[in-house]
Amino acid sequence: MNHFGTLDILERESRWDFNPERVVVYVQGEVGFIPWIAGRALAMGEKPCAEILSRYMSVEAFNRLPTPVNPGWLVTQATEDTAVLNITNWFPVTPMPDHNHSLWFHTYPAMRDIVLWLRENGCEEMLFLAAINSQDQEDMGEEGIAVIDVNLDTSVGGAIPLIMPAWFMPYLFVKEGGLARVVAAKQDEGLYLDDEALARMVTTVGAFDFDVDLTTLTKMVSLVMDMQGDIEAIEGTFNSSEDSEDWA
Repeated sequence: MNHFGTLDILERESRWDFNPERVVVYVQGEVGFIPWIAGRALAMGEKPCAEILSRYMSVEAFNRLPTPVNPGWLVTQATEDTAVLNITNWFPVTPMPDHNHSLWFHTYPAMRDIVLWLRENGCEEMLFLAAINSQDQEDMGEEGIAVIDVNLDTSVGGAIPLIMPAWFMPYLFVKEGGLARVVAAKQDEGLYLDDEALARMVTTVGAFDFDVDLTTLTKMVSLVMDMQGDIEAIEGTFNSSEDSEDWA
């Protein structure tokens, strides 16, 4: 185990030394699955090369043995120059302004240290994937996709309201001398999986010269659809992001 600030890093075997030029980041537990499916497709079928643990993470107390759900955030080196960070768990957020006073206290150290760790390992660019419910987003263009250049402070597709870590990690990455973008897809929250929004995100990410594993993409869509009944049956009982991974 290696240590970096508040992070404990469990390294695994990888075909490359960890020195990526760019990183794709997403939160696994977002409603609608879109960033998770796209992120998995960008991982190019590679297995995680590191699991990151920290006391500043919200890990579900219950798990299973054998084959436990990973308690830490997972880093996968998709290619020699591209890494993918899967934020597998996140603190519960109340979707109301001025109602999340403790969130910063609990999450800032891990967000800070993961950004600094990536920069120290040579990462120059960050692409954060996010999904926005249509009822919460009236300013996005008709295309239903927004690309925010954090360095230039501009957005193609309209101004986008984002919840941590989607806005803060790119913000800090830029402050630490890197380049950062956010790709946000508007999804129909009435759908279990908005396949049109997913297609928009994958197409947009591909335009930034990221390789997309179509086999994994198809597999993940089928997997999510196959589990629809099970996920909806427990939706009101379990709310942590690990549960989504458990079903997958």
